[in-house]
Amino acid sequence: MSHPTLTDKLKVYGLLLVGLGFLTAGIFNIRDRISWNDPSDGIAWIERDEGVVVLTVTGEQPLPDVQPGDTLLRINQHEILNMGDYTDVLFLLNPGETAHYFLKDRSTGDVKEIRLTIQPKPVLAMKDFFRIIVAFVYLCVGVLILVKYWRSRGSIHFYLVCLFSFSLYLFSYINRLQPFDYLVYWISVVSTLLLPPLFLHFSMNFPTRKSWLRTHSPVILFIYLPFVFLLGLQIFWFAGRLAWIGLPRTLSARITLDIVHLIYFSLFFLGGLTLLFISRYSSESTELRQQMKWIVIGTTLSLVPFFFFYVLPFLLNLDINPLMQASILCLIFLPISFAYAIVKYRLMDVDILFKRGAAYFIASAAVLGIYFLLIGLSGVILQFFFPESNTFAIAISALVVAFLFAPIRRRVQQEIDRFFYKDEYKYRQSLIEFGHTISTESSMETITSAIIERVNKSLKVETVAIFLRYPQEPEQYDLLAYRGLRRPLPPRQRFTIPDAFLITGVNVPTLPFTIIEEETRPENLALRDEYARLSLFYFQPMAHRNETIGVIALGKGPQETFLSSEDLELLSMIAGYAAIALENSRLYSTLQAKAHELEALKAYNENIVEGINVGVVVVSNDGIITTWNQAMVQLYYLPGRQAIGRRLEEVFAPDLSATIRNAFPADSYTTSDTANFYKLFLENRRGDKRFVNLTVSPFVRETGQVAGTLLVFDDITARVQLETQLLQAEKLSSLGLIAAGVAHEVNTPLTGISSFTQMLIDETGQNHPHHTMLKKIESQCFRASEIVQNLLNFARVQTTEFGSVSLNELLQESVALLEHQFTKKTIAIRMDLAPDLPPVRGNEGQLMQVFVNILLNARDAVPPGGHIDIRSRFGDGFAVIQFEDNGKGIPPEIRQKIYDPFFTTKEVGQGTGLGLSVSYGIIQEHAGRIFVESEPGQGTRFTIKLPAAEPAAKEASSS
Repeated sequence: MSHPTLTDKLKVYGLLLVGLGFLTAGIFNIRDRISWNDPSDGIAWIERDEGVVVLTVTGEQPLPDVQPGDTLLRINQHEILNMGDYTDVLFLLNPGETAHYFLKDRSTGDVKEIRLTIQPKPVLAMKDFFRIIVAFVYLCVGVLILVKYWRSRGSIHFYLVCLFSFSLYLFSYINRLQPFDYLVYWISVVSTLLLPPLFLHFSMNFPTRKSWLRTHSPVILFIYLPFVFLLGLQIFWFAGRLAWIGLPRTLSARITLDIVHLIYFSLFFLGGLTLLFISRYSSESTELRQQMKWIVIGTTLSLVPFFFFYVLPFLLNLDINPLMQASILCLIFLPISFAYAIVKYRLMDVDILFKRGAAYFIASAAVLGIYFLLIGLSGVILQFFFPESNTFAIAISALVVAFLFAPIRRRVQQEIDRFFYKDEYKYRQSLIEFGHTISTESSMETITSAIIERVNKSLKVETVAIFLRYPQEPEQYDLLAYRGLRRPLPPRQRFTIPDAFLITGVNVPTLPFTIIEEETRPENLALRDEYARLSLFYFQPMAHRNETIGVIALGKGPQETFLSSEDLELLSMIAGYAAIALENSRLYSTLQAKAHELEALKAYNENIVEGINVGVVVVSNDGIITTWNQAMVQLYYLPGRQAIGRRLEEVFAPDLSATIRNAFPADSYTTSDTANFYKLFLENRRGDKRFVNLTVSPFVRETGQVAGTLLVFDDITARVQLETQLLQAEKLSSLGLIAAGVAHEVNTPLTGISSFTQMLIDETGQNHPHHTMLKKIESQCFRASEIVQNLLNFARVQTTEFGSVSLNELLQESVALLEHQFTKKTIAIRMDLAPDLPPVRGNEGQLMQVFVNILLNARDAVPPGGHIDIRSRFGDGFAVIQFEDNGKGIPPEIRQKIYDPFFTTKEVGQGTGLGLSVSYGIIQEHAGRIFVESEPGQGTRFTIKLPAAEPAAKEASSS
């Protein structure tokens, strides 16, 4: 890319000064509009054939005599024929002044005089604030593009679009009608008329010039002709020279011209939007289509809402409410979309305009003198034209000169550098650029390439090699990169470079060591000749913190010439920069390797923590959870992202938190000892009841520092249930032995009592006075016999024959046996039996006894109108039977005793307390399991799991 010329720079500075002028005028205009109030009579008027007619009363002062439809004849002594006359007379009045209005009554035709007090009406409205916001966004974006990308295609054009958009949306004249107001008026008019062709022209050339423009260049001229025509029309109308064509200088004529301008504005911007759409979809470049996408989107979001919510209602003479006025803010998207595309996708690929530099004292003093001189002159000039500006004029002068200060200072600094350093100037400039280049690199390969390139360009040396020293091995180096060696390198990994070969900073030679025989030790002669054959004669050490980390080896200069002392000094400076860069690269590589090692170690540790089957929680010294592994997620049913970062008390229940806090000292979450808590109750977020063993121990780093506390949760719920079942089985086994002995001992006398009672009943008739008593004795004997039989069943003293049993059929028979009792209590039995349920090995009578016992208990627990669900299924080699009711449920304190013999909650005489204990023994004898789940008020579910017969189980699994 070519360097900018003075003309180019002056053009940019001139455009910036024009923008500064527009900004200054805009600030004054905003100040005037804030302080200015238009006169208002509080009446809305409309121009009709009969004259200026009252539309409605809008002011706060009461005007009972003014009615819609009344015609305005005079204000004071001024006759009113149209809205132009009304406006001219109204603005001759001052707020607070009393005016005499003469109106013709709509109904009677009489002339009536109304005295009105002229009220102040603020000029700035809500839409003006919206326009000011849009204006400054346009100006900021335009200045940014001009300053940073001024040499790019279309940047100046885009700046002009933004500048005139700023003028269009910001400027609005007030009716004070002083010279500055007329200036503001014409700036606004020119901006309104010039902006549409500017935008259309810009759309034709951005991002690339349209092909049809290259062969039809007069098209550009034609798009500016409407601007010339409308501007001339506005000038003649303003001068009052268009009354002969029906456009006198009246308010209605001005509104007509405004509508024409708005239509012209909309059509040209619509044309520009169409061209951008064409560029978006006709481009063959994927990158260009992506770049234009944001511009088309921004332009559409900007112009479409503005047209439909503001322009169209204005053309249709509709009332524009504040919400519709807010559509003006959509115009912000236009410059922002262009700026976003430029910055994001580099549509204007240019370099930075200026680079910073340090100026010497002479340059700074000289420029400082010019600076104050220009401030004084510009201040005098501005004060001559604007005598009231004072400090503002000086400030404007400072801003103008500030634009010229940087290039002047840079030029003076360059000339002083050339004077003092002469030929060395180019070396110093080269060194600065080199330092900037390698300071931003971390790759060893990139740095060595940059060193070789810089040495080659600065010293004109074709042969360059970079060696890196092996740590802890003196005079041993590894070759990193090279250029221009005379022959291929020998096949070896290391090179020996004696310290005698190195150029020291104390005595810099002007000749290479190959011709200084006395400085070369005899043992190094072979190495010297070998390096000479490679065309390497100079060995510049790269030292960092008094340690040599590498060597830059060079050949001779152009045409086999030796390097001068200045060249060697420059080489030494380059080596200094190179040493820092290489050391930083090596440190960066080491740090990166350490980081990768730490990441791998962290991943390894995390995999271990995540893979173990106990819950692991790490708490910081502040009580914040920092680790929450997957086993803890499954145990507590809480995802890690919801637990990590929260306090311990916020996650766990208060009772569990209090238990954990007992392991810590007061007001601390750090412990030096290990504490164990056994069989803690834990209810997770899903409501599951679990039992855990908790270990609380200090979390210690490698340095021995306690960084927190480690909590290990071991879920022992299954173990506790198994222990409970084993304890129950042991208890039942002991009770069974006792029950067997008791049953046999009781059976003998009970048989005698029953036999003698039956004999007495046979010998006495029904009319005998003791007959009823004997019947009661017989009934109680039968009941005692039943209890003894249950004890025998519980003790399992009788022999049991096992066979193949169909559980589905057994369930249906059990329900049929009790059907009358369920019907009597209006209890619904709902059965869902798996048709593929395999048979089990068992005793049909005993299993039916279990089913009947559970169904009878459910009958007693379910209220009238309730239901009992019976389900069967097969899984994991077991036939599973479930009985679930909607009864009153079993409290936790009772649920632990339901399998105990003789334990019952029924009234005396209604139950023996052996039903579930006998059932438990039967299921255990069948190698099965029985579980109960119940909550008070929510019903009870019994689950029985019996192993399926092996051949049937295999067949069911394969199907």
